[in-house]
Amino acid sequence: MAALPHDSSDQTNSSKKQSIDIIGIQEHRWKGSEDFNTKNTQDTTWVLYYSNADARSNGGVGILVHKHLYKFISSVKNHQISAGYAPTKIADDEDKDRFYDQFTKACKTCPKHDIVVFFGDMNAQIGHNSQGIAHKNDRKWSWMHPNGYKRELDHIAVTEKWRGSFTNCRAYSKVELNSDHKIVSCHFQLEFSRQVLEFKKHTTFNWMILPNDNEKRTNFQTKLNSALTENLRCNNDISTDKMNNILISTITKAAEETIGKRNLNPWALEVTLKLIDNCHNLKMKYLKQNESHRNVINANHLVNKSYKQDRE
Repeated sequence: MAALPHDSSDQTNSSKKQSIDIIGIQEHRWKGSEDFNTKNTQDTTWVLYYSNADARSNGGVGILVHKHLYKFISSVKNHQISAGYAPTKIADDEDKDRFYDQFTKACKTCPKHDIVVFFGDMNAQIGHNSQGIAHKNDRKWSWMHPNGYKRELDHIAVTEKWRGSFTNCRAYSKVELNSDHKIVSCHFQLEFSRQVLEFKKHTTFNWMILPNDNEKRTNFQTKLNSALTENLRCNNDISTDKMNNILISTITKAAEETIGKRNLNPWALEVTLKLIDNCHNLKMKYLKQNESHRNVINANHLVNKSYKQDRE
């Protein structure tokens, strides 16, 4: 904007119609009593956070936030939203260097996992299309020179990690700004990468061998008693949860060293598998050669009977 009027209802009403909740303000030219100020709009539906303009009332940046987001400003810690504007091409090199040094410093001070958003009049053009959704040219340019040519000078920058959460970046002509710039907005929908959960494989030990194998049963009891005695001697005053963990780990280690894992047998035995093949062959003969369907029924009966025996 060329300057932010004290009555900003035109801007806020137009933004509300386009479902815009946060507005970055550049060059508002306001001066407050503090370095960082807060001000409510006249309709009390928006709150303006802004820094002061200089002594000549030039510059100044701020962020307009709709009331339904205002309550989150002091509690949400992992969002960093900043507004600014870059010096023009004809500005002094010292001013340009100072701006980009401040911009770089602000980005580096943000934790790497935070959602960092920076928007403003960057007075610069970028290369390929990065709106997220293809738009016609009228929705791309954000500034028009008095001579009539148009440029994309206003941008919204986000950290690469959260790039997928920001879509449909475009410029609006319907939002009244009283400026030679158009408002640029984007849609934000938080997306998290899918986490692949790693499940720990449960080990099944061959406990059924203990009643029948005296040697392994004796070795297991000896190992278990020795380990439990040592652990209890070293941990006299421990909690119930810790005692439970010690007991589980001790039994597991003793079982690994003496009993071993249980080899799981195939659920269906070889006899059943042969009956299944025979049933399949009879079914194919019935379909192709019109043989008796009674043979297929009898074969299915034998398969089911064999399955039942395998379960037992």
